Amino acid sequence: MKDKVYRFRYLLLITAIILSLQSITGCVKNADSVGGDNQINSEVNDDVMKVDSIDKSTKHDEKPVVDKVEKSDEIKEVEESEMLDPLQGIEGGELENVRFGLGTKLEDIATELGEPDQEGWFSGYYINYDDIFYFGDGSDRTGSVSLISVRNNHELLGVKLGMTTEEIIEVLGSPDLQGFIDSDAELSGGSWYISYIRNGYVLSFYSDNMNEKTNLLDYMKEKRSVESGGVNTDVVLSFYEFGADDYDNPEDIKVITISEEEYNNNLVKVLNLIFSESGISLNNLTINEDEKLVIADLTEAASINFDNGSCGGITRTNVLVMTLLNLPGVEKLKVTVEGVENVYGNHFSFEGIFMLNENGGYDLLHID
Repeated sequence: MKDKVYRFRYLLLITAIILSLQSITGCVKNADSVGGDNQINSEVNDDVMKVDSIDKSTKHDEKPVVDKVEKSDEIKEVEESEMLDPLQGIEGGELENVRFGLGTKLEDIATELGEPDQEGWFSGYYINYDDIFYFGDGSDRTGSVSLISVRNNHELLGVKLGMTTEEIIEVLGSPDLQGFIDSDAELSGGSWYISYIRNGYVLSFYSDNMNEKTNLLDYMKEKRSVESGGVNTDVVLSFYEFGADDYDNPEDIKVITISEEEYNNNLVKVLNLIFSESGISLNNLTINEDEKLVIADLTEAASINFDNGSCGGITRTNVLVMTLLNLPGVEKLKVTVEGVENVYGNHFSFEGIFMLNENGGYDLLHID
């Protein structure tokens, strides 16, 4: 008898549970039918949203908010970010993993980092810390950084020095410029380069040959010429180097670019930096544009170097004369020592006017 009672109670309990579930389901259905089919779809099938199931006759302007819409927006943002130009990072005058950017005063860098590892002149005044060279637009530390040159394994924009130019192109895309360059070109680490230009800034990678490993990168403001619609304010100087083996032909001609302002205001300082390894130093320099004549006044110490053996006299005279006669607009040169004209020694003579000749050399014309 007890078993029957228990069984009956058990059946009653099961029946009550089933009825309760049915009543709850009925309540849900009734409530959903008031709110619109869109609510039914969003609750019954949480993974699918049918746009055409939205009841257009509803009096409410509320739109269903579904997680999938938010996720699609996130995916869109990721896709858009992947489409961004990786070279946008060079557009602001700063270079990734380089502490100071273009326009920074060299003296401010030295104040912050201490005395540089190297300092001097090479196609511009520079200070060097580890593998980074900051080149200024002046003749000393008062200038501002106009070019950043980096050696060795520097990393930026997903590439690094040591990769081949071909590997860099795979990451950054086709360069705006590429080709072979003269081995003596300014600051070049090799004979092949690729350059990327963005918003007036230029990032260049150099290697010894096409598709070989890169060993140098340069970063600078783009120099615009008159032909391209800009104003070229640079002046090009040619520094002639002579050796003892051939007095008639230069061993090398280095092309040096300085700003027009530097040319007009600090030419003597720039030339003294260029001439420093040759033992030549100037007190001042005067250019007479009407006569196309430059007058260079040497220090007494420099004149003594000119008399240091016949080889020293000839090579220093060649360096001085050919460099100054190739200044813009100059055809004649007069050399003085501490203001004194027509000075001569055992191995040199400044008696007269130096002029370029048809053979690409120069002649000394004596004037009575």
